[in-house]
Amino acid sequence: MRKLLFVCRENVGRSQIAMAYYNDSHRDKAESAGIIVDKPGEKLKDNKYAGRVIKTMLKDNIDISNSARSKLAEEKVADYEKIIVLAEPEVVPAWLQNLSQVEFWETKDLKYLDFPEVKKICLKIKSKVSNL
Repeated sequence: MRKLLFVCRENVGRSQIAMAYYNDSHRDKAESAGIIVDKPGEKLKDNKYAGRVIKTMLKDNIDISNSARSKLAEEKVADYEKIIVLAEPEVVPAWLQNLSQVEFWETKDLKYLDFPEVKKICLKIKSKVSNL
């Protein structure tokens, strides 16, 4: 059984950040996925919205530019002991909201935020991940 899955809307920012911080400091590796992913398998460096996230993570010496986006699959969520959702409640499917292993972290979408805001949210996610 896989231990941990981080989920956000498009698997470009929040869940990728959380996974990277977790994997940087834990032996057991987390995974990430998005609820609405238009290009599964796309590398973050090829996504026009990921630049600020990649640069922010590089300041912590974590390179996520080659991380690939993946789409959340209902049939695979039972494989995880814990699922942390960083997406807005209105995009979270009902089947995911009601699972006992799901925890919600209120976190702004990074898509249109400027660099200082992205950095602030990265630090918030890093802090929460360090408490896992």
